Amino acid sequence: MSLGATDKQRSLFLKGFKLSKQGQYEDPTYLGFKIVIDFGTLPINPEDGLPPSPLFRDTNYEIGAGNSFFATNPFGQPQYEFRTQRTISYYSAVGYLTEREISFPYGGKRADMMRQFKVTFNDLLTNSPWFIQSIGGLDELMKVPRGGYQTQTEASSTFNVQRTAGKTLTFNTLESMNLRVTALADLYNQATFDYDYMRELVPRNLRKFTMYIFVSEIRNFFKTSRL
Repeated sequence: MSLGATDKQRSLFLKGFKLSKQGQYEDPTYLGFKIVIDFGTLPINPEDGLPPSPLFRDTNYEIGAGNSFFATNPFGQPQYEFRTQRTISYYSAVGYLTEREISFPYGGKRADMMRQFKVTFNDLLTNSPWFIQSIGGLDELMKVPRGGYQTQTEASSTFNVQRTAGKTLTFNTLESMNLRVTALADLYNQATFDYDYMRELVPRNLRKFTMYIFVSEIRNFFKTSRL
C-alpha cells in the first residue's frame, strides 16, 4: 500500500476484506517461505515411537530423557541395551559415530564434524536465511493419488503409502566469500561418507530429520506498525 493509506485500510486489505480503487493502495504480492528444522530438541514421537531428528541430535534417544510417555519404548530397539548396558531407545548420528570410532587411534573426528555441521546449519537458517533463495519440488508434495477405481497398472504407477516417496526437494542457495554453503556440504560428506571404500557410514534411518516449510504471502513493505 502507498504511504497515504491508513492503518485501518491496510488491515482490511491485508485480510482480503477491501480492495482499493484502481489499485492505488495495493502492494505487490510475493510468495515467501520459512524453514524450521528440529535440531534434536523434540522427544520420540509417542504416536509411532520413532525419533524425529536422529541426524541432528547430540545424544542418543534414551528412555526417560524427555520420553516419559512410557517407561520403555515398545517400538525401540532393545538389543541396544544388551550391547551398551544403557537404556538406549534409538541412536543418534553423533552417538553412532562416537561409538563406532571409540577405539580408533584418532577417533571422534566424524562425530565432531557432524556437531559442527549442525551448529553451522542452524546459524545459517537463524541469522542468514536469505542464503536459501528458492525451493523446487514443493508442487510434487501436493500431488496425492486420485480417487476412484484404478487399474493395476495405474495404481502401481501413482499410489504409494509414503507421500514423499520418489519426490525430491531442491534448495537453490547463494554462496559467500568464505564458501559457507560449500563448507556445510563438505562437513556433512566428511562426517557420513567413507571416501576410501566409497560407502555410507551412517545408516539410512539415522540420516533422517524433521523439517517444516511454511509458505506464505509477503505484502508488508512500507509500514510495520500494527501488523
